[in-house]
Amino acid sequence: MDVIPMPPPMPEPVKKGMDIVYDEEIPLEEMEELEETLEDVKEEEKTLEDIHEPEQKPREKKGTIGDLRIMMDEDRIEEALKLSEKLMEEDEYSYEVLNERGVLLYHTGDINGSIKCYERALKLNPESLEAVVNYATLLAGKGEIDRSLSLLSDAVEKNPYSEEAWNNKAVVLAHIGRNREALECLDQSVRINDRSVETWFNTAVILEKLEEYGPAYECYTRILDLEPDHGTARKGQEYCRMHK
Repeated sequence: MDVIPMPPPMPEPVKKGMDIVYDEEIPLEEMEELEETLEDVKEEEKTLEDIHEPEQKPREKKGTIGDLRIMMDEDRIEEALKLSEKLMEEDEYSYEVLNERGVLLYHTGDINGSIKCYERALKLNPESLEAVVNYATLLAGKGEIDRSLSLLSDAVEKNPYSEEAWNNKAVVLAHIGRNREALECLDQSVRINDRSVETWFNTAVILEKLEEYGPAYECYTRILDLEPDHGTARKGQEYCRMHK
């Protein structure tokens, strides 16, 4: 910032706040008028100091899909539903929001609403793996097994490293009694991620149904290694220990 140099010292002191340069001696009457003007300026400055700008209300924070996922992770379902509605109003073509909203509606028991979300999401992005897997799983729950398995088989073929696709295909196969095929899918899933509690649990349940209590016991033990407080796995482990 450029600084304007100060003028040379005045021959006589002047009132603080304003430098007055005298070219010649000012008559008394003009001096009195000048003093009155200075007083008026001071009053105006004081008045301006007393005026405060109105407090601005903080802007409402807009939610994001990141906020939506945090709410879902924290099981704040009602809040998440409201935010998903707001996000859909802002962008009705967001297949990501539709995916998340489909999950939310499923957890509230609105299966048909959830299916509609995934149908819309797949129209917007047919390659969305999450939408395909969840949509296919919901179709199986409504009895459309052939269509569900077709979608899931296509999903694992296109995405062979998706543990979710293999896992959900296993669940659908087990639902119709094709347990050996389901175990093959779960074997693929555990090869991808051997720390998935969900995969180990599904495997244990199927093995228990097949009365293969020793391997089922080992699966429950693996779950407890990962999650020592998993109550259902502990009960399953005890049941298999008694029967093996």
